[in-house]
Amino acid sequence: KEEGMENAVIVTFKAIPAVPPGYNYLSVISRVRVVYRYTEEDDDLHCLSLIIKSELTDENIKHMIVDDVVFGEVKFYGNFLPEVKRLTDFSYVPKSFKPPDIAKVVLE
Repeated sequence: KEEGMENAVIVTFKAIPAVPPGYNYLSVISRVRVVYRYTEEDDDLHCLSLIIKSELTDENIKHMIVDDVVFGEVKFYGNFLPEVKRLTDFSYVPKSFKPPDIAKVVLE
């Protein structure tokens, strides 16, 4: 959860593939556009564009993937880059969100 977004209400969202099938071997990359309000009473609509990278849904392929490969990227975006940003006070990569499912990467 993002600070200040605890009461946000999603009005609509649209998800489309960000790359053709097979272009990203061990994951699915989606481009997601979310339209939301900060609260139920808010009249203003806000928009957020995200890239979501998630694991494959094919169970046979998922068993072949080593956890370190999948979680290496999650750790990179979720732990390493925020620490670099804190130390340098400079943002040179997309903003990363912590998703409820640890096997996903969510970028603005």
